[in-house]
Amino acid sequence: MCGIVGIYAQTLVGQFYFIRLAKAIETQKHRGANSSNSFTNHRVALGHTRLSILDCHRRANQPMQDIDKDYTLTYNGEIYNHLALKSQLEQQGYSFETKSDTEVLLSIYKAYGENAFSKLDGFFALGIYEHKTETLCIARDPRGIKPLYYYRDEDKFIFASELRALMAFNIPKEFNKTSAQFYFRLNYVPAPLTILKNTYQLKPGHYIKIQKDKFIEASYTTSPKKIFLGNTSFLENRKELKNLLDISVRDRLMADVPIGTFLSGGIDSSLVAFFLKKYQKTLKTFHISYPEAPNYNEAVYAEQVAGFLDTQHQSIPIHSRNIKHFAKELLQHIDHPFADSSAISMYALCKYAKEEISVALSGDGGDELFGGYEKHRGFLMAQQLKIPTVLSKPLKYFLSRIPKNKHNKIQNYLRKMYRLLELYEKDTKEQYWSLACALDGKNFATMFKDTESSSVEYQRYKTMFLNELGNSADFRKFLLLDLQFLLPNDMLYKVDMTSMAHTLEVRVPMLSHTIVEFASSLPTEHLFKKGSGKYILKSLAHDLIPKRKLQPKKHGFDTPLQLLFQDDFLNWISKELLDDDLISTQSFWNRSFIQGLKEEMHSRKRYNYEFLWSLVVFQSWYKNYMSGCSLA
Repeated sequence: MCGIVGIYAQTLVGQFYFIRLAKAIETQKHRGANSSNSFTNHRVALGHTRLSILDCHRRANQPMQDIDKDYTLTYNGEIYNHLALKSQLEQQGYSFETKSDTEVLLSIYKAYGENAFSKLDGFFALGIYEHKTETLCIARDPRGIKPLYYYRDEDKFIFASELRALMAFNIPKEFNKTSAQFYFRLNYVPAPLTILKNTYQLKPGHYIKIQKDKFIEASYTTSPKKIFLGNTSFLENRKELKNLLDISVRDRLMADVPIGTFLSGGIDSSLVAFFLKKYQKTLKTFHISYPEAPNYNEAVYAEQVAGFLDTQHQSIPIHSRNIKHFAKELLQHIDHPFADSSAISMYALCKYAKEEISVALSGDGGDELFGGYEKHRGFLMAQQLKIPTVLSKPLKYFLSRIPKNKHNKIQNYLRKMYRLLELYEKDTKEQYWSLACALDGKNFATMFKDTESSSVEYQRYKTMFLNELGNSADFRKFLLLDLQFLLPNDMLYKVDMTSMAHTLEVRVPMLSHTIVEFASSLPTEHLFKKGSGKYILKSLAHDLIPKRKLQPKKHGFDTPLQLLFQDDFLNWISKELLDDDLISTQSFWNRSFIQGLKEEMHSRKRYNYEFLWSLVVFQSWYKNYMSGCSLA
């Protein structure tokens, strides 16, 4: 894995910013510490930091030029079918000097242009410059496994793996309140938006071409095409899924460095570990446990699966005394507001795994593809629920008056009942949005001043995001939107950020294009049965691994925030993140909201852990990166 950055000058003023390339490269050194290099001419400056995984020789360093020096590439990712593509290109007369997939990527782009992207099986974010036409092209993989940010004005176009690298070019830092509306509902800012005005995330499956003053953005992919499965039975489909997973894991073993895998004892990670063990006699597996939080502690299941597979397993315990350390480390690394609290656990897991391996496999994508989340069950239940209004309204009112905390078993059950009744009253699009939102956005107007204009923009983008659903209650479209919206903006972003903080490459076998297409073609009854999701995956796992050794119920990779928000951490928040000097520089807050929050924290009243963490992340980010910013 690597860090990429580049700037395309459209004027002489734009060329002046080339001198900041070295600083931008340095900001991403954590993404690849093996080497860092750059290429500059009169039109473009490209930078790269490399984590050497395949062909570790310096001849494979980047930015890389093709043999004829027609193209220069800076690239982050892995192309798993590069050997097959290389063979095809050699038959067309292309020759190669390295074993790297980078050189293959250069040649296939030279042969096919932007049509090459749909031929790639892997994950990538890249910038490639064509010297003869002075054209820059940037692109991102279809699933959005790798991030790619960009900024443009009349003088220049800048792109990078991380927002901090764009900031190294002294771009205007104008806080975007519309993006904040999404952040304080979803816990993240969805592409193409970022928290800064005029700065964007390239959407998955898209590319941009710049040629002097010409600018084109387009998609090179479509929704996952469906495979015709005919009248295949459940057992036949399960057999095919087994074969596809086997091949996908095998293909992701391409590396010249040690490989291991994360293992929670859940369905997805256990299947990945099962197939990986088939190809690696000695397999190292890793897991985070929380001994002080039984509802979050999956250690026993991870150890049972590890014992069955005979892996070298490490279960790393996290306690209240050190969770604060990991949280504060993570806060210093977040360069774009992201408040999914499971990032704390993932950050710790990657830190320990990096001590033993350089590449890890994970089970990400299984829930989105096969309907594994509780919200998927909630969506289907809302379609089937039949409650007279005379009963639903008073019941909903009663539940609204009762404390609802996901960290308390009874209160969490009441929370789910309340959300189900809320869903029942909404149309399909609003049902999806309600289930996507981790936080209640109703309080946004009480948090910020002057929210009217940003609310209009918020509704416009929200409508655009939800258009994929249409007006039907099609469960398939619900899953597709998760694949296109939730997965890249939340789950995969989290994995990239936390793994790259420790220079660890993470690969996701569940998201091979063959598995995505296969899962998108399955009938709903192969995904859900008796109110339980991921039916076909569970059936496959139980066929390969003794059922008693697997988690009996989905836990999710969460962080027990009640261990974090103890007195000392709350005092640190008040002193460092909510102090009057900092708040006075942030003209957008309603001071009464901040004062009320501080009083609530001081009195140790009941509060929403998830919201408080989102506020901590936001304030820490602002303090680290946004000194003196203006409000958009």
